[in-house]
Amino acid sequence: MEGCEPRIECTGEGVWFVATFANCSLADVNYLERPMMLEQNDILPFTELETNPANTLMMIQVTKFTCGGFLIGLRFNHASADGLGSAQVISAIGDLIF
Repeated sequence: MEGCEPRIECTGEGVWFVATFANCSLADVNYLERPMMLEQNDILPFTELETNPANTLMMIQVTKFTCGGFLIGLRFNHASADGLGSAQVISAIGDLIF
């Protein structure tokens, strides 16, 4: 639509976040090296709610492995942040965890 610009509606709902657990260690999945031994849908956040991921500002999933390691899966709308901004978010999450 001509003349429309991306916008963020502040609803106070926060960021979609989920914590999951993998029934394996990072060694069991070759430390996530190629070829990937985990399905993309298992490590990236996905919601079966009526919300389209494209309309979600950000979705975060933290997957903890049996060895104590973890993986942060992130989906975000490119209208809200670029690659550098996303890296800053991931860094901030890492600071909170440690």
